[in-house]
Amino acid sequence: LKNAITPISLALRTIQRAAEKGPEAAAVADEAVHAIADELDALRSLVDQFSQFARLPAPRLAPYDIPQALRSAALLYGTGGVQIRFRGPDQMAPIQADEELIGRVWSNLISNAVHAAGRDGWIEIEIVPPTRGRVMVIITDSGTGLAPERLAGRSEEGVSAKAGGWGLGLALAERIIAEHGGVFSLENASEGGAC
Repeated sequence: LKNAITPISLALRTIQRAAEKGPEAAAVADEAVHAIADELDALRSLVDQFSQFARLPAPRLAPYDIPQALRSAALLYGTGGVQIRFRGPDQMAPIQADEELIGRVWSNLISNAVHAAGRDGWIEIEIVPPTRGRVMVIITDSGTGLAPERLAGRSEEGVSAKAGGWGLGLALAERIIAEHGGVFSLENASEGGAC
């Protein structure tokens, strides 16, 4: 929060100085007001993410179609030049999961993969059919992979590879998967990128 408070404070001082100079400094004051609004939006987003993380509801389990849910989630991100490929069954027996919570996981992981892959990259979403009652979903991207320190701290709040990221997405994904009795892992892929 300190990082967001500093530019707000500086922008307020700029507005104050501009007001002292009179109407000719209106453009400077206007620019500072926009900077404050942007920082407040960022703070709102941060508070919302911390709030979601802190108050994660208990999963409401219901039949859940993983292949359909992953395809729907990927549709939201497949328009920016990134190629999205699917491997695995198009249909399988539903599992028991909370649609909203698991949807957050897919959204976060696919968004991260799109960001890492870049405009001309690719993402592969693989569904490994159930064994011993568990389904494995592997999301791989063509990005550069993660530095060892990022890989080690992947689920710590505040660790983010994205500019402007708050570092809550992977921690939230790991927590949701654990709440469903699953295991979350993250590693660099042998051909580059992460999975």
